[in-house]
Formats: sequence, structure tokens, C-alpha cells
Amino acid sequence: MVDFSEPSCDTERYVVVIGGMNMDICGRPNTAIVDRDSNPGKVSLSVGGVGQNMAQSLAHLGVPTYLVTVYGNDANGRVMERNCQENGIHLEYSKRLDDFRSSTYMFITDETGDMLVAVNDMDICEQITPSFLKARLDFINGAAICLLDANLAPETMEWIGDNVTSPLFGDTVSTIKANHFLPILNLSLIHN
Repeated sequence: MVDFSEPSCDTERYVVVIGGMNMDICGRPNTAIVDRDSNPGKVSLSVGGVGQNMAQSLAHLGVPTYLVTVYGNDANGRVMERNCQENGIHLEYSKRLDDFRSSTYMFITDETGDMLVAVNDMDICEQITPSFLKARLDFINGAAICLLDANLAPETMEWIGDNVTSPLFGDTVSTIKANHFLPILNLSLIHN
């Protein structure tokens, strides 16, 4: 277990999270949904995304946490940026991009809260590229640990495996996206 209570070499120990940050939009009807119709209910907005969620959990535990992500220079991006500041998540190594919409995840549930359908508008996450991370590599390698979100592109994940020296941990997100970790797993250790 990593001890964050003691600084290392006169500098604060920290965690880096590389992954996505979304504006989540949830629609939940009051009663059983009627297809192809307007259903009364509640619509809520919240800041989410697998990377941001991991960063927020760590920050709430008092761990100095840096989220390395991208977000748009739009209303959602400004809300997400403010939310990170309020929750103690550092964004100094993230980037606000002028020409992209912030990542958005919209989902509709049934009246019990079970998801029926979702649309993800996460194209901006494709900008978390090896060249984007290379400019931040020294900082990433100085982290006590580095957490990864399986929404990262496989080529980005492979670059991380080849270049990041901090201990790597990941959130597989889903059974399909768990395969994004294959390029960085030492399968010989798993089979032995």
C-alpha cells in the first residue's frame, strides 16, 4: 500500500489519473416509459467520466490527485473545471480545447433507475494521444501510482505501457473495453 502521509524527497507524493471527464445527463421517467413519446420525469446533470470519478474518490480521501484529461472550452467544460476545483482535483496537466465539445454522456432510465439507452459523445477523448501524454511524461512518471481509464484508445494504452514507469492500475469500464489493457499486460505472468 502506498503511504501518502509522508512526503518523498521533500516533495508531495501524488497520484495521476489518465482518462475521461464527462458531463452526465440523466433522464428518469416518473412512471413506466412510453416509447416514442414525451415522458414526464426528472432530468439531472452531474460531472462524471471514469477518470474523473476515480480522481474525485481519491481527492475525497485526501490524496493529492492530478487528472490528465481533455475537455472543451464550452459551458460544460467550465462546469467540469469548477467541479474539479471544488473537489480538490488538480487539472494543471489537463488541457481545455477550443475546437471540441466537452465529452457528454446522456442516458435514459426506466422508472426504477435501470438504464434503457445511452448516447456517448466522447470524441474529444481521442485527443488523449501519445503525443499529448509525452509532453507530460516526466510528471506522470513522478507519481506514486498512475490510474488508467479503459476508454483510452488502445494505441495510447500501448504507449503508456512502453513509457510510463509509475505503477499502473486501471478501471476496465466494461467487458468490451477491458481489452484495451491487453497491450500493457504481461500475459506470461498471468499464465504462469
